[in-house]
Amino acid sequence: MTPPEHALTATLLTPPGVGAMAVIRLTGVGAIEAIDSCFNPHRPIELADVPGDRLVYGVFVDPRRDRETIDDGMVAITRHDDGAGTADMTVHGGLRVVERMLKLLQGLGASVRSDGDRPLAACALAKTRRALRFIAGQRDVLPAELRKIARLCETDARAGRSRLRRLTDRSRPAVLLVEGGTVVFTGPPNAGKSTLINRLFDRAESLVSDRAGTTRDWVTADVALDGVPLRVIDTAGVRDTGDPIERAAIDRGLDIFRAADIQVVVVDASSPVSDAFLSRIRGLVVSDRAILAINKIDLPSAGDPSRAAALDAPHVATSGLTGDGLGALRALLAGNFTIEEANPPNSMIFRGDQLARFADLLSDPSSSRLADTVREEAKRVFEDDRPKSRV
Repeated sequence: MTPPEHALTATLLTPPGVGAMAVIRLTGVGAIEAIDSCFNPHRPIELADVPGDRLVYGVFVDPRRDRETIDDGMVAITRHDDGAGTADMTVHGGLRVVERMLKLLQGLGASVRSDGDRPLAACALAKTRRALRFIAGQRDVLPAELRKIARLCETDARAGRSRLRRLTDRSRPAVLLVEGGTVVFTGPPNAGKSTLINRLFDRAESLVSDRAGTTRDWVTADVALDGVPLRVIDTAGVRDTGDPIERAAIDRGLDIFRAADIQVVVVDASSPVSDAFLSRIRGLVVSDRAILAINKIDLPSAGDPSRAAALDAPHVATSGLTGDGLGALRALLAGNFTIEEANPPNSMIFRGDQLARFADLLSDPSSSRLADTVREEAKRVFEDDRPKSRV
C-alpha cells in the first residue's frame, strides 16, 4: 500500500550492507519533531532552526528505552512550504545499526520503505563528512542541470555543448573531494621532503635520514586535508646515479609525479639547485596543479633557490623542522580543490567516470546523440557503477 501524501515515511537511500555509512531519509508531516525526539546534538541547538544546508552532529537514541544510544551520526533538515519536512540521517553502515534505526523510526510512526526510490548510492562511498554533505547537496541540482543541458542540445547543439563544457571545467575539485586525489612530492635528494610531509600532515610514515638518497622508492600515506581525502606520495630524490635500481626508482617516481592531481616540488634553500634537476623536472610540471616549496629556510642559504622559482608554479618558503610556511603550503594545496559555496549548491559532476564520459562526448564534435547521452547521464548521477576510488 502506498502511504498517503505527506505521511511520515522512512527510506534507506544507500544500498544495504555497502560502504561505511548509510543515509536514511525521514519525510512527511512531523518528520522534524520525530527526529527531535530521538537525536541529541553535541552542541545545544534547536533542530527547527537549523538551515537546510547545514549538518548537525550528535547521537541517535531510543526514547522508548530510556534514551539508549543507538549510534552517532549527522542530520540535515529541510522544511517544506506545505508543513511537511525532510530529515536526512547519516549513520554507520552496519546492518544492525541500520536495522535498529529503521525500527526506531517505525516506532515513531513512520512507514518504512525498502525500495529507496533514487538511492544515493554515492553517499556510501564518501570518505569524509564534507564529501557526504556535498553529495547530498547535489541530489537535486546536478540532475536538473543535466536535464537542462539535454533540452538545450535539442534546440541548439552548440549552446548545449558549451554549457556542458562549462560544467565539466568547474567539476575537477568536486571529483577530488569525493573520490580523493594524489599529492606527489619530488625534489633533489635530502631536500627535506620526508620531514616536510611528516610535519605538514602530522604523520610518521615517511623515512627520514640525514644521509642523501635514503628514500630509494616511494612511501605513501592516506590523509584528509580540509575534508578532502588525499594519498600523499613521497618519491625518491631525483639525481644522476649509476645504480640501476635507484635510477629505476627515480624514473617510476617521476612517472607518478607527472600523473599526480597535485604536484609538489621541494628544493633545499640551503643548497644550490642543479641545472640537471631543473631541466629534468621542468617538462613534468603542470602549472595549474603544481606547487614549489623552497624548504629548509631555517638554515643559512648556500645557493640561489630563486632559480627554482622559474618553474611555472606558485611557490612558498617552508621549514619542515620549524613549521614555518606550512600554513601557506596547506592553503596552496587546498586551493586545488576549492569549491565555490552557494545556496542552493552549484551543480558539479563529482564522479570521475562520469566526467571522463562527458570529456569523450565533448571531444567528438560530430556526435548526434548529445541530448540523449546527457539525459541518460542525468539518470545515472547517483548510481554506484564506478570503479573503486584511487584513494
